[in-house]
Amino acid sequence: MRLALLREAIGWHVALQDSNTTAHKRGVFYAWLMSSPAHVDAFLVAARRLSKRRFLQITDPTLSIEELTKAALADHSENVIPLREPPPGVGRVSSRLFVLGLSLVLLTLAGLIGTGGWFMYSHWLDPDHIQTRIGEQRSIALADGSVVQLNTDSEVRIDLNEHDRRVHLIKGEARFTVAHDAARPFLVGTPKATVRALGTVFNVQVARRGTIDVAVLEGHVEVQSIRRLVLTSGRQAAVTKTGEILPDTGPPMEWAMYWPERKLVFRDSHLAEVIAETNRYNTRVIRIRNPKVADLRVSGTFMATDVPSLCEYLRRYRGVRVNYRADGDIDLDSERAVFPQLKRQ
Repeated sequence: MRLALLREAIGWHVALQDSNTTAHKRGVFYAWLMSSPAHVDAFLVAARRLSKRRFLQITDPTLSIEELTKAALADHSENVIPLREPPPGVGRVSSRLFVLGLSLVLLTLAGLIGTGGWFMYSHWLDPDHIQTRIGEQRSIALADGSVVQLNTDSEVRIDLNEHDRRVHLIKGEARFTVAHDAARPFLVGTPKATVRALGTVFNVQVARRGTIDVAVLEGHVEVQSIRRLVLTSGRQAAVTKTGEILPDTGPPMEWAMYWPERKLVFRDSHLAEVIAETNRYNTRVIRIRNPKVADLRVSGTFMATDVPSLCEYLRRYRGVRVNYRADGDIDLDSERAVFPQLKRQ
């Protein structure tokens, strides 16, 4: 195995152990890994040798890649399946060895990355099927130049072909910035409607109440269900469970405008709606225990993941009692009570 290739594989091994590794960098690694079976082989060797106890210096930031490479070369034991180099001019080899080697790499990576391993594993197996966890947002650049921004707890499947460009929003919410291509329409499919982009920036949400909410930030789109409706910039509509399109219906436009910044904007909204939206972004669940609290009206801008600030606002200015449970969840009641200063997460 070439020294330069092993050094490169060790570099990726180090990078992927960093919890701050970006989605873009993981995508670059995926492209590198899939470009040759030799890369899979090199990564397996690096992972095998550097995972041994005496090589756990990998967590020491003072060690260079060259020093780690020298340490890896000093260990001659092998417990990996060698993969054949592809024939000249062939970039990818279809073989059982390659599939097995790639599977071992993915399992190794899942262990390296911990709780995020499954999401990366499933994404690499099917790079056109993308999902986000609660509180996670992702931006995906498509091959045609369009960009899909995926909100918390969302899922899409992407299908770009020579006839059209389709994104299936399975659940959650996404913003679409569409690159112009007159020959291939850009379509967003949802359980109740299809949204056709006509050169635009727009937002689509599969809402909890069962509707499909569409908001246009730039340009215009065509919403297709049992009938069709064209929406221009600044307009919105909701598609009901029965397929009826209701113009000028749905959450405030500010919701679609500011969620990529993790800002939640409310204008005279019921507190029940505020809490439901906040819960989309947090594993710590807020529950309303009194109907009077649910009917309170709230206006303001809150950071989606700053639960303590929202609770402090409700306690201080709206007379809501906040009860922190032992399991980490939060109960809201209507009785005013003095509450100690909240600690931020």
